[in-house]
Amino acid sequence: MLKNGDTSTNEKQTVVSIIRVPKASKLIDFLKQVFDATEFDGFTLLNWPFSKVKIGESIILISDSTTELEPTIGAFYIHVENVDKIYKKALECGAIVFKDPKNNKGNKIAIVKDMFENQWWITEKTKTYTEDFEEDAKEMDESQSFSI
Repeated sequence: MLKNGDTSTNEKQTVVSIIRVPKASKLIDFLKQVFDATEFDGFTLLNWPFSKVKIGESIILISDSTTELEPTIGAFYIHVENVDKIYKKALECGAIVFKDPKNNKGNKIAIVKDMFENQWWITEKTKTYTEDFEEDAKEMDESQSFSI
């Protein structure tokens, strides 16, 4: 577990996102309710306080925006086990629909926006690459068949 004052993140995570919003606690509550996020003790970096929030195996740093640190808007692609369940939870927690759940190339994807305009691309693996490829090939064969 991360210790108070520890600014390190997941060693396997090469890029760590930073989100700044007018009320960081409101966004953190949303992430806890929708994605079962975990908040760790905060820390200060360059005199600005941050919270470490873990979703799955990834860490996001979240802080309140200030006149010096303006709000940021991001887009986040999140792998989940059940898109429909998480999508419904997000809407119940105040997110707005950007794209309804849809199957796309072996994935089911829905996109919502939180109260600060961040996009959350919620995705679930529905097929393997091979299954998807075989289905596309079958559809192509059927569409190209003809009779004389």
